[in-house]
Amino acid sequence: SEARTVSYPRSTISLREYYSLRERPRLGASERVPQIPVWDVLPRSSASMIVVHAVDRPSEVLTAVSGACTGNCVLITRVKYDGEGVVFGQESLQQLDILRAHEKQGSTCFLHMADWHRKADVEEDPYLHLPPELDVMCLPPELAASAPQATRVQWSSIHHQLKSMLQAFNPDFFKTHVFATGVINPAVCQNFSEICRSPSNIREFEATPTSRNGRRHTPIEIQASVEVRLWIQNLQSPPSCEKARILVFCYTNPNLAGHGAQFHAMAEALTYSLAANRTLMVDDSCPWSLSPLSPSRQGFWGHYFERISTCQDLPGLEGVLRAGEKGSASQRVLLWDSKTTQMKLQPPEHAQDWCGGEAQFTSKCVPPRFQSLGRAWWTSVLLAAVLRPNQELEDRIQAVVAQLEPTSGRPNIGIHLRQGHKYIEMPPSRPERYENQILLIAERLLKRKWNGTRETQVAQLRSRVASRAPWINIFVATEDGSALDAIQTFSQDIGAKLTVVDPSHDRPNLRVSIPMAVRAGLLDVQRENLVSLVSLFVMARSSEVFIGSFSSGWSRLVMELASAYRSRVIPHVSMDVPYSM
Repeated sequence: SEARTVSYPRSTISLREYYSLRERPRLGASERVPQIPVWDVLPRSSASMIVVHAVDRPSEVLTAVSGACTGNCVLITRVKYDGEGVVFGQESLQQLDILRAHEKQGSTCFLHMADWHRKADVEEDPYLHLPPELDVMCLPPELAASAPQATRVQWSSIHHQLKSMLQAFNPDFFKTHVFATGVINPAVCQNFSEICRSPSNIREFEATPTSRNGRRHTPIEIQASVEVRLWIQNLQSPPSCEKARILVFCYTNPNLAGHGAQFHAMAEALTYSLAANRTLMVDDSCPWSLSPLSPSRQGFWGHYFERISTCQDLPGLEGVLRAGEKGSASQRVLLWDSKTTQMKLQPPEHAQDWCGGEAQFTSKCVPPRFQSLGRAWWTSVLLAAVLRPNQELEDRIQAVVAQLEPTSGRPNIGIHLRQGHKYIEMPPSRPERYENQILLIAERLLKRKWNGTRETQVAQLRSRVASRAPWINIFVATEDGSALDAIQTFSQDIGAKLTVVDPSHDRPNLRVSIPMAVRAGLLDVQRENLVSLVSLFVMARSSEVFIGSFSSGWSRLVMELASAYRSRVIPHVSMDVPYSM
């Protein structure tokens, strides 16, 4: 926790001019204004300026210095935001909330953008994926009067203001990296209603008998799964590919989609194919940030999965209509891509009853005779039908399964510890919350109740299993190396064996999406794909209990594939929202 006091040269200076008085950093985004401990600043209430940058808990520091920054005092702090969704995370919203309250002391706050991490004289800037940096500057009255009023913080619409400012400040970055067409309302905003809006339909996960114990599929579900798989097999193996009606799938949202989003988009396209009686084919030449570069010109699908159709030669797509466009019903070949998903797509002519009376075809549409089994069941059958690993990927999956020692009799807990870029939608859970769930699962497995503090409970569990450690497998998927270290330490404390795919991967927990990090050269696409895909299939096939976050499409994939592979809903816990199976 550090800050610096400096003299404020003149009343008309802008924050941009203030920064220009100092030498521009040459080493990238980590270089900051020289600093001294904030606790040395606090007694000096006469300081003309307090700058808070690059601290571990900026909201705590701001709370401390805000009370000291009164009268003719300027308070400046760096506030992080997500450059793809153009939204603030929880820590940043806490900072903003403190500054909003600080205004009541007589100051007025303004936004300022600067590109400290840019290197104008470097042809390939390694920091081009980073958004312009944002500072909030709270000025006393006489200085506020001369500041640009257009940059005054609009507390009730700050996400909209941020997006407009970013587009004006760096239109090239905005065009290349910003994916949101509107203003995102992240779930964390429910704690900051004075600053931003949150979704109105968020429900927290609550344990049920099914989530605690799981359940086997009913005979009706099992028979229906066989029927749907046969239906898909026949549709995907037409007697004549030259005459077959085709729907070509092109990767959707290619700059942002991860595996969860892309595979669920494919399930929606397959549902439309079944409704329209069309064979679904994948155009592997379509761009996607997660498609590996290959001399063989294979795209993502060719690298990792078996073909989804017996038809091999894609028809020409020049002039081909998208599904749902006027006149498309009579065409032999149609396209399904990002623009298709943005259309108000009507159900095919003979599938009006698939969507529960709705006029628009969406991922919620299910054939009437299967609607009573639920959308999750339907999606699980579709995904299992198309997500068939090729031999190379299957060999990697089996190698990790062997590490779990299936014949040992140890139960397997699968954990998806979602961190990274997901914070723009839902606040990530700290490792301690996952560890608490493991303690509860251990109580059920060992039929023993733990008492006292958490440290006491861990000691009781360790004593209980000391003679047979490792007594349980914990298989983890995460992009956060520090969170993985915490779970590793906890696993050792309770006598568990922890396994991850590619343990030498440092899992840097970047605050940008993995597709963007791949495009920026920060992550290797082949390595990221293999860690994610191998983890997905190992977890779906092997986990007897699953702890995930159902706001994540990847966590939902685990549950859906597990349901299809094992004809049961496995016991599960979501660290955020529920997902009905």
